[in-house]
Amino acid sequence: MFSRFLSHFHINPNEPELNRARYDAIKTQLPLNYFLVSLASLGMCIAYHDLIPAYLLYPVPAVLFAVSLARLPQALPNRAVALNDAQVIKRLKMSVMISPIFALFIFCWNVMLFENGDAALRGLVVFFAGVTVIGGAMTLLAVPQAAKAMLLTTMPTTIIYLLFKFDPIYAISALNLFFVASVLHIAVLSNAKSQSDIVSHQKALLGQSQRMAQLNAETLRLANTDPLTKLPNRRSFFQTLDDTIEDYSEDDSEFVLALLDLDGFKPVNDVFGHAAGDHLLVSTAKRLTHRLGTNVIVGRLGGDEFGLLFLDPLDDLSMMKICEDVCTMLRDPFRLEEGIANIGGTIGLARFPHAGRNRSVLLDRADYALCYAKQHTKGIPVFFSEDHENTIRDAAALEKGLTEANLADELYVEFQPIVDTRENRVKGFEALARWYNPILGQVPPSDFIISAEQSGSIRSLTNILMDRALEGMKNWPNDVYMAFNLSAVLLSSPSSMEHLVKKVHKAGISPKRIVFEITESMIMQDFDRVIESLHYIRSEGFALALDDFGTGYSSLSYVQKMPINRLKIDRAFIKDMARNKADLNIVRTIAALCKNLDLDCVVEGVETERQLQLVDKLDLHFIQGYYFSKPLSPTAAQAFAEVMNEPTANSSANAS
Repeated sequence: MFSRFLSHFHINPNEPELNRARYDAIKTQLPLNYFLVSLASLGMCIAYHDLIPAYLLYPVPAVLFAVSLARLPQALPNRAVALNDAQVIKRLKMSVMISPIFALFIFCWNVMLFENGDAALRGLVVFFAGVTVIGGAMTLLAVPQAAKAMLLTTMPTTIIYLLFKFDPIYAISALNLFFVASVLHIAVLSNAKSQSDIVSHQKALLGQSQRMAQLNAETLRLANTDPLTKLPNRRSFFQTLDDTIEDYSEDDSEFVLALLDLDGFKPVNDVFGHAAGDHLLVSTAKRLTHRLGTNVIVGRLGGDEFGLLFLDPLDDLSMMKICEDVCTMLRDPFRLEEGIANIGGTIGLARFPHAGRNRSVLLDRADYALCYAKQHTKGIPVFFSEDHENTIRDAAALEKGLTEANLADELYVEFQPIVDTRENRVKGFEALARWYNPILGQVPPSDFIISAEQSGSIRSLTNILMDRALEGMKNWPNDVYMAFNLSAVLLSSPSSMEHLVKKVHKAGISPKRIVFEITESMIMQDFDRVIESLHYIRSEGFALALDDFGTGYSSLSYVQKMPINRLKIDRAFIKDMARNKADLNIVRTIAALCKNLDLDCVVEGVETERQLQLVDKLDLHFIQGYYFSKPLSPTAAQAFAEVMNEPTANSSANAS
């Protein structure tokens, strides 16, 4: 029973939020309460100054005022000492213990005053007692245990004391105090419940807010993390790049952006499957982060491409050495569940701020260095340089020239003869694209064809060149064909191929006199669609030649799948075949391949008598090169064909 009674004054340590709220509420109110009581008690002292000795009066307000000053620092926001949960509980327990002692002390002092005063002063004492208790209880309202302890200590003793005076006035005062105490007790209980509910609600809101913050943080993490490799994804990497540019721009500090592309990743996917490809990407990410450390930000940009951000870069040579080590590391075999995978890596680098001052330019420069490396030095890193900048500037000028030029007037074709050395006759001409621009001058085909493919103007350019080529061959002998090079862009577009076929029919040229030339590299860009276009071309009666054979993929399986009629041996193998036995053996192998597959074989780049003799010994008789003629204008080409194919000329040549 007694323990149950004491439980009403217990501070529950399992309610840290509620306890802290209670302490925060009373720590600012208690000093003010002590100060007000000290003033009230000082007034009582003045009233009793002539009736009671000073040493029994004035220590009370002095003590109360001293306590008020002692409590004051804790009430000031800028002076308050942060307390932990245990210290808060200790302070609250102390308040619960002190409140009845304080109340009993005031009661005893009031009794002393009451006994030594007249009727008027006694009324003042009763009023002081009531106000003191009510004020104290209201001050401690936030701590119901302390408020109840004060009420239960003061009110019953005061009421009993007044009743035992056996005076109707005091009895009425006691009854009034009883009602006030009851209302205060109800108020204390109600406030305690309200405060508990508020704190519980705040705790729930705080918990919900924390959960929302955790969910938001997790959502943000997922939005910025590649789900496969757990590296920063493209969005996160680009945001970090933007932030780095902004920070480093303040004092023109340097950092290096590198783009890494895996070499040989697609065959791993094709051979082992996409699951193996995923495992390979995860292993690659682990190798990169382990090798580069925490001072380099590694992100996956998509597919098999990674971004590297060197925040504290060394000089160019040192950076090249680091990236070379990375490429070497990637060449170490990857042991997957599905088998052993061998890949490599190529890296393009760009240094801020020299290569660019914003994300777009810097990425373009790093990507250009990467593409350059893949085309020229695969597996060896390349730093974007001033030479690359000049190349880009020239390409931009070329693209601008293509856009603004009157291509219908500036484009033309020249024809290089393809001679059958057995009959000493012209079998055909290859149409070679030419462009002369009044501003740019004579532009090499290797430059403007690539620019036209990148800018999207290759279709209109091809149509103009085809018109020129068909116009140039209309008066050729009927047994002379024309070879025309196709772009990979057109091969991937069935409508573009249909348009070219209609042009030939409209010009009145037999499809049998047209050979479309394609390269190995363009086929691999979209093999299935290209093969579909090639079959369409063959179904329309045109011939197909695989140009520059031996310099691209040179896969016999691909050659077997392509509906071609002939191969063209690249000039690179002809140039040094007189001195390089390896080149001679390659040409011999291609010649045997053509014979076994029943394909015509055209040799490009024959320029000397010795080269002609060597290919003739290999039973190769379709020759194209400067030995017979450089590229000719349409008029000169027609004249060349008429002379070479003139019956009398052929007869005398055969007789000799």
